[in-house]
Amino acid sequence: MKTTLYIPGNSILHRLDPRTKMVWMVCAMVSVFILNNPLVPLVVIAVLVTFLLVAVKGKLFENALVRFLPIVILTVTITHGFVNPVGITPIMIGTSPIELPYFGMMKWEGLYYGVLLALRISAVFFASITLVLTTTPEDLVSAIAKIGIPYSYASMFGMSLQMIPIMQEEARIIVQAQRARALRENNLKEKIQALVPLFVPLAVGSMQRTETTAMVLEARAFGAPVKRTELRVIKFNTIDYVLITAFVLFIIFLIVLRVVYGDLSWMYSVRSFWGLFWPVHLSR
Repeated sequence: MKTTLYIPGNSILHRLDPRTKMVWMVCAMVSVFILNNPLVPLVVIAVLVTFLLVAVKGKLFENALVRFLPIVILTVTITHGFVNPVGITPIMIGTSPIELPYFGMMKWEGLYYGVLLALRISAVFFASITLVLTTTPEDLVSAIAKIGIPYSYASMFGMSLQMIPIMQEEARIIVQAQRARALRENNLKEKIQALVPLFVPLAVGSMQRTETTAMVLEARAFGAPVKRTELRVIKFNTIDYVLITAFVLFIIFLIVLRVVYGDLSWMYSVRSFWGLFWPVHLSR
């Protein structure tokens, strides 16, 4: 059973100090919220996904969280397209607007904001998963402790991350056992109803595992007031300093753009699908 989200490798991401990847993560998250412009999160996502593909290759798409992301993106985008109050201009197909009962018409401005928000969520997700997939739990806990967070809190964070793949594997085993007992999944309603018997054994197993972990930690004197030693000492290298400087300069550049030119949004001029991602009216 896989007990960690970490994917072994020897790429540049794997060799970076975890604190450098933390700065990268924070800068990526901050950068996508400085401007109300979809180009910034698109660039951030492209860079993050490129580095991830080099580091972990196709294993990136084996992650259940990555496979779930498109559903979140579509839900956020379509919902804002219909219900966001900034919407003014209806989206027309021929001479008819796109309309749903109880939701009204889909608007270009709402769709623009939905796309922007979905890209921001994606950028935050890939920034976070970059740290988790390319850093061992031991190095991650050590890095969190080195930035001043108490070791007990850092350990709890590390153990929480390790619970994710364990629960995913247990959920898969439970579903397979139920299917062997003629679990009905013929339509959407039955699939939703099938989730109910999944939660009970999953919750019970999680509580039992938590109790066992607590006893193990207590037996090993976790939290004792002693000086800790490390099997592998993490430290900054030249590439770490260079990348941290580049990340900070990128944030400063975006802040200057915001101060000088405003939020650089073209929300109220969107009239086509491509106009959601590029200011078509300015390129004519």
